Parts: sequence; structure tokens; C-alpha cells
Amino acid sequence: MTLMRTLLFLAVAVLPLSGQRPGCDPGHPHAAITLNGQVPLVGSADVNLAGATAVTVDVTTSLGSSEDLILILGTLGCATLPTPWGGALDLSSGAVIVDGVGLSTGTFLDYLGHTPFSLTAGISGANPPSSVLGAVQAIVTDPTQAPFPFRNSMAIRGTFGDIETVYVLGDDDFVLHTFTLAAPTEFCGATYSQLFVNSNGFITFAQGSTDFTETMPEFFGGWGIAPNPGVAVAWTDLNPGGIQSGATYAVRESANGVTVEFRDQIHWSSNEPAGTFFATFPAGNFSDVSVDLSGFLPATLATDDVIVGVTDGDPLVGIDTDLSNGMGTGIASNIGVYVSPVGGPDSVGETIPANTAPGFASVLFFELGASSANTCRWVLL
Repeated sequence: MTLMRTLLFLAVAVLPLSGQRPGCDPGHPHAAITLNGQVPLVGSADVNLAGATAVTVDVTTSLGSSEDLILILGTLGCATLPTPWGGALDLSSGAVIVDGVGLSTGTFLDYLGHTPFSLTAGISGANPPSSVLGAVQAIVTDPTQAPFPFRNSMAIRGTFGDIETVYVLGDDDFVLHTFTLAAPTEFCGATYSQLFVNSNGFITFAQGSTDFTETMPEFFGGWGIAPNPGVAVAWTDLNPGGIQSGATYAVRESANGVTVEFRDQIHWSSNEPAGTFFATFPAGNFSDVSVDLSGFLPATLATDDVIVGVTDGDPLVGIDTDLSNGMGTGIASNIGVYVSPVGGPDSVGETIPANTAPGFASVLFFELGASSANTCRWVLL
């Protein structure tokens, strides 16, 4: 097992953090792993542990005998360290190694554990403030493989505290998500207990949309399905290859509100990574929504622009404010300055030119005025 110990030390010492989460090494039946009896959906690496009082990791093999085992705990970063026996160790730096007997974080390992393997850790007290539990992956010996008798399991990321639902969507696709924990959210004066996550980087409340041709008139007009209020988080043509793209879409619910995250996206026209970005609707009686593009990756060769903003989704009512300036800094230059004119509702947003970084990392669309239908007015913070 000298080779195995050396490789695992390298994994802990040099593994870089990857932006990808889904599409991790799919593992093998000879190294099956579950987290509280769950495995991720195809194309995802996430399982939901909301409400769990303990976390149990189980590793089994199909060899009919006990095999040596190493279990790695950490945060999830796909394909960060390819292994000579195939597949990859899908965990980031800072990982620790659990062997069933003891815990090692240094330059040596304790005695190896054996399959079938089960490790249970209780969750005491209240749920932690973060919804991310972390990730687990296992390596087991597999004497049927030569010259390297090892197998990797799939890496699994678990969340608890908040409820997180992860979707895999096709190209130009959408899904309706109904809240199970969060209180109904208010947007542009109306209250909703469900929303549509659209694969091209936007959220709608009345209907889902397959629209991939980003224009300001379509944005102000509810993606061509008026009235259809919503949020353009980073509306552009995304997700080439559909479910094979590796992109996932997560809705995270808590008592503090709802976050919709577009993970590991890809620009359609250039096939370049578009990163991860999200919008958050805080709990409360107003339409506030924050958009975070700190993880968005602008392309260098894409032909599609990016639209960011909030809209009542009806071009026949209220005010449509286009802050586009051709440089991607329309919203950025109005943060702390822009206040919607009286006589709302107001739709406000900008077109960021293709291959241009957004001028801001995050922006809060802070609602002004009474919380009733068709009264949404905004301050940019």
C-alpha cells in the first residue's frame, strides 16, 4: 500500500480547488458510496440532508470480500487530481483522510479501514449557518485491476440546514420549483410560492421560457410571454449540450429567503466556461433581490450579450429603464445613485456586451414604496 499512501498524501497536499461541482468522477460499483443512503442524480454531485440529525457515510464493494479503504473528506472540486488507475480524486485542498480507525491530517496515515465501511457523525445543536456540509469520496483496493489495484467512488456533496434542490436541465430548458421550506417570496408587488428556473440564466414567476435571444425588449416584455415578471441574473445563451454540459441549477431555501444558483455554466456560442452566479430573494414583505456575479466568467469568443436586471414583465405598464451604456458598466455606475421615477412599476436592467466582464460583483435591487401589485420601484445598492 506504499503507492496508495504516497498518492493520498499528494492529494491532500496539492489538490487545487476547482469551480466545477457536477460531472465528478462517476466511480465504479467496486467502490459504491452513499451519504445517508442517498446518491446524487445523474449530472449532479449533490444530495440533500435537510433535517438530518446525523450524517452516515457507507462504502461497499461488489467483490464479496473486505477491501482496504481510504475515505477523504473535503470540499468538492471535480477532476482535480487524475489518478494512474483512472478517474480522479474530486476533492479540494484542505481535505482530511478518515480510515475507520483514526483521523489523519498530517504526512502519515493511520491503519487502513476495510469494506463494508460505515462512519456516522452526529449533528448536535442547531443547524449551522452554512448549508454546505462538504464532500466525501473513497478509494478501495480492487485486486481485479492491474497494474494499479484501486477504484475511486463518486464524490458526493451534501447540504443540510437549508433545503437545496438541484436540477439538471436541457439546452433552452426550464423547471418549475415549488417552495417546501421558504415562506412565499414577494416580487413586484405579487406573492409567489414557486418560480421558474430557466437554463439561460434567468428566473421568471408566471411562466418558464426557452428564450435564448437576449434583447432588452424581450426582457421588458417578460421574455415574450407578458405579463411575466422576473430577474435576469445573467441572461445569455448558455448550456451547450444540455444535460451533458455539466451545468446544474440549485434552489436553496431557508427561513431567511430563497437563493437560485446557476452552477458551472458554459457559454453556448464559444463553449467557454461561464462560471457560477446567483440571485437571492430575502425573506420579507418587499421585492428586494440581490444578484451576485462575482463568480461569472466572461467569455473571450462568445457572440451573445448578457442582460442583468429586474422586470415586471409587461411592456404595456409602468416604466422600462435601460441602463445599457455599451461598456458593461451601466448598472455599476448607477449603484448608490439610481432611484426609480415615481409612477411605477419600474423595470430596470442593462445589456453587457459579449466578452465583457460585468462592471459590478453584486448589486441589490432594493424595493421602494408599498408592497402591492404593480408598485415596484427600485434603488440600486
